[in-house]
Amino acid sequence: MLALLGIADDPAAGPGAGPASDQAGSGAPTFLTRFLWLKCTGAGWWEPAVRPGEAVTAGQPLGTVSSLDGGQILQTITAPADGVPMFITSSPAVAANGLLLGLGVT
Repeated sequence: MLALLGIADDPAAGPGAGPASDQAGSGAPTFLTRFLWLKCTGAGWWEPAVRPGEAVTAGQPLGTVSSLDGGQILQTITAPADGVPMFITSSPAVAANGLLLGLGVT
């Protein structure tokens, strides 16, 4: 509103402004065609390797689920398609079939 009134610069006009902009910083929106809810198979300790809003490619590791003591990686979660993580579960302790992240697919 302040930018509209001419009182302040428009933060959305700059490169990489806002979560809807693409990673190249052009300010163009990223259009998502569907959403995938990625879950783990077994209980464990979730360690994400990406952040929300970060562009990912199919096959890219998104994180791991390990034993609670961290001694064994139980599952590596990879992106099933190109997209953008919309959210990532913040609790590291996950139950079997626990939700890990929501991936918006481009």
